[in-house]
Amino acid sequence: MINIENVVLIDDYPHTLFPFDASDYSSKVILNSLYEPMFYEDRDGIYSSLYVESEYKDNLLSLEFKESYWSNGEVLTSHDMYNTLIYILKNKKRFSSYLDFIVGVEDFLDGKIPVEKVGISCQGNILKIKTLYEFDFKKLFSTIQFSPLYIKNNAVDNTISNGRFYLKEIDNECIQVKRNNLFIYELDGIENMVFKLSDNLFEGINNYKNESCLMTCSTYFPFDQIYLYENYEDFYIQNSNILFMLTFKKEDIALKKNIGELLLKLLRESDELNKGVTFTYNFFFEGDSPNYFLSGYSSNKDNFKGVRDSSKKIIFPSYYPNQLLINQLVAVLNQLSFKANLEPKPLKEFIEIYNNKQYDISLNLVSPLQNSLLDLLISYLSFIPNEKAKDEYIDILNDFIEKNQSKKRLNDFLWKNSTLLPVCRGKHIFLKRSEIKNLYIDSNDNYKYIYI
Repeated sequence: MINIENVVLIDDYPHTLFPFDASDYSSKVILNSLYEPMFYEDRDGIYSSLYVESEYKDNLLSLEFKESYWSNGEVLTSHDMYNTLIYILKNKKRFSSYLDFIVGVEDFLDGKIPVEKVGISCQGNILKIKTLYEFDFKKLFSTIQFSPLYIKNNAVDNTISNGRFYLKEIDNECIQVKRNNLFIYELDGIENMVFKLSDNLFEGINNYKNESCLMTCSTYFPFDQIYLYENYEDFYIQNSNILFMLTFKKEDIALKKNIGELLLKLLRESDELNKGVTFTYNFFFEGDSPNYFLSGYSSNKDNFKGVRDSSKKIIFPSYYPNQLLINQLVAVLNQLSFKANLEPKPLKEFIEIYNNKQYDISLNLVSPLQNSLLDLLISYLSFIPNEKAKDEYIDILNDFIEKNQSKKRLNDFLWKNSTLLPVCRGKHIFLKRSEIKNLYIDSNDNYKYIYI
């Protein structure tokens, strides 16, 4: 039985406790307590490292490992990080393509060369990486997905880690981590932490009031309660990297155009929603930028006279605040003479089936590996169904990157040709006690600690 103390609440059971597969939020929260990536981003957006010194010249990255230890007492070396990167590539883990800035990686993933030909090697305790072009390596290697792994006999042991804590005990509702006394940085007084599942929207606030948790879940806070706590010293609210998008069937791009302005106008009029999310006006998810959505498209319901009373099947993850957003979508569909058939699903089930062709509209919550505008814009290629339009988008994107052309051109093209409708950016909203005052959430949505 796990002793419930030093509790941090999560709203879903983690889907994995292996960093290279982590995409759901609960997994990332827990893994951030277990692993220390090569770099971390401080509150000012500056990247530093506790155990690596870096040199980058002429597309050759050298990472020298200083003295640090795994939680079992073994020394963490450059060979551990080499084994980690090779393991991710050989097993084609979900984020392996992010390493395609390294010489040979793309050819390896395409099956053209063996992994030994990839530009990763060790020289003593220095990891050498040959890159194809200048790359922001600190940003990528600050993500939990590329943390060093303890690998023996080609198997990952996640009970041994290099972070502030190590994995101690797991049951159906709680995951306990225990203080790693070999962590490279001096620790505060917390001996253990418990990540506890709490899928009742108001339970977190009640637990906090009753002093039975250190921190409420940052992605699961009732928006209509914010005004009660926003002046509290231990209340926190900040933009997250969780992006809400609607995806339409390719046959319904015209419908997307007509829904867009009606829906966003309705959403922005909701006081409750405006407290808890930041609505976007564009595909860049910049709430304070100009409204790039085209005004040339009519939102007149007469456009759909021929399909009056037809039904649209909508799938979405059954988590707060998704139902609030979907309710507004249903209101707009009703204005356009459509009926709505709603299918809320648990997140795991949603991930498995959301792109099934039987669904007309899906609400997707996207949490990018890193907070990168370029990565986001590249990801939109998957939502342009026409091959000729894809080629045109690549040209426009290259012009945007190389010639700094206007965002409006990109946005207008995606509005006309993609199956996506950007909706809003989520927020982290939570209560946190002084015992973990040094914990913060960085721009990649990692739970990190202030290092002084």
